[in-house]
Amino acid sequence: MGFPHKHLIDISEYSSDEIMQLLKTAESFKEVNERRIKQVPTLKGATIVNMFNEPSTRTRSSFEIAEKRLSANSLNFGGSSTSSVKGESLSDTVETLCSFGRACDRCGRWQASASHPSAARPVFHLGA
Repeated sequence: MGFPHKHLIDISEYSSDEIMQLLKTAESFKEVNERRIKQVPTLKGATIVNMFNEPSTRTRSSFEIAEKRLSANSLNFGGSSTSSVKGESLSDTVETLCSFGRACDRCGRWQASASHPSAARPVFHLGA
């Protein structure tokens, strides 16, 4: 059974079977974490763009480690390092950076004025 969802924004959109599928997939990576070399080629050559609007050392580190273990390249940005301080919209920033990568991981709270950045790319929303 393939996973039918492209985005992970709200867990309430998932059936109990889909949640179990996610947990079983995660469990299969336990063996990878026990290896001396903790990498698989799943995302080799892909660039993952991570946007963190709030300080998040543990979340950011967890994402970076997971991306490295999947053999992906990472680009992390957010907060005062974005062009939003110059007036560029959040959607424009995300769309531009996602054009360089295979996926766009959006971490932090969506601003009320921000629209969904890219329906064409997977988006993971981790925040309240």
